[in-house]
Amino acid sequence: MHDMPHASGELLLSRDAHFLDSESDSLRRAAASGRLTRLRRGVYTDSASWSAASPRDRYVRRIHAVVATREVPCVVARQSAAALWSFPRINRWPEDVHLIPVPPGGLRSRNGVRHHAEAMPDTDVAELLGLRVTSRLRTLVDLARFDSIAEAVAALDHSLNPRTAHPHPVVTQDALLEQLVGIQSSRGAARAARAIHFADGGAGSPGESYSRLLIRQLGFAPPQLQVEHPNPRGGSYFTDFEWPDARIIGEFDGRSKYLKPEYLGTRTPGEVVVEEKLREDDLRAEGSQIRRWTWEHLRTPARLERLLSEAGVPRLSRRAAQAAVSSPNSSRVAPPRETVTSHRGRHADRSVSPAPVRLAE
Repeated sequence: MHDMPHASGELLLSRDAHFLDSESDSLRRAAASGRLTRLRRGVYTDSASWSAASPRDRYVRRIHAVVATREVPCVVARQSAAALWSFPRINRWPEDVHLIPVPPGGLRSRNGVRHHAEAMPDTDVAELLGLRVTSRLRTLVDLARFDSIAEAVAALDHSLNPRTAHPHPVVTQDALLEQLVGIQSSRGAARAARAIHFADGGAGSPGESYSRLLIRQLGFAPPQLQVEHPNPRGGSYFTDFEWPDARIIGEFDGRSKYLKPEYLGTRTPGEVVVEEKLREDDLRAEGSQIRRWTWEHLRTPARLERLLSEAGVPRLSRRAAQAAVSSPNSSRVAPPRETVTSHRGRHADRSVSPAPVRLAE
């Protein structure tokens, strides 16, 4: 068989010009035997690498498969663009691939492809992984316009934080708002503005972003993020959430810090546990109490509310709480269903169906 052509180094396309009919038949036989996995009609990938791929990497491969079979030029957009830019996601990656045809309009959404008729100026388009994709700013703003507030805020927080945004430049809220104003369509503009104003680069993970949303919904006073404390052995500690006047520290415990190489560095999980214990002892010695929560608390907000209430976290006034919590026309946060995926690595913290959150008008 001739050397097989591919897209993004992972795909085999039977329709390529130099493929013989017998070779196309060979691809189908390989798929039938399990050596190849069929992604779309005439598009295959190696089954072993597919099985080992993360949910995001599988979705990216499906995006490449769809674009490789398009007859009309398209720009990858919305959640599909978010996957290409490696933004974090709380819910599973979608099944559908989102595209904006160029020029817009004229194509129906079907067979796992969602076409969106929207003007896309060249300044809002970038090339990434061999594909034309909405720029980082445009992708973030479109997530804020059309995705759940939870997904939008997780991606926005990630991009505002210098540590998590790396290797890309940090975005700013001013740049995001300017991008929003420059979009011709007003669809989703109000909800996008709310998400952008709520975003905070102090959040270091999707779990922290979702925690902030729930804390707001539950009517607690907003915490300060990444408050610095001296480490008696040198350096500083930074807390996830803190209510300094109440001397309460909140910490979201995902699995990443104990399992993922980029968090562990040269340390073992056991060494990280010991360091966390020393850190907690030092913070308590300052007179603060510490409350920890996990994705289990986020999927059952009553547990988080009870934990924070018992700790004495201050509540907003009734008027402030009513303004901050849900209203009939506010933007709803879709509950996460299974896997939280971070900007790196195969798998991150698992979660199942936290309750809806809304940001007020």
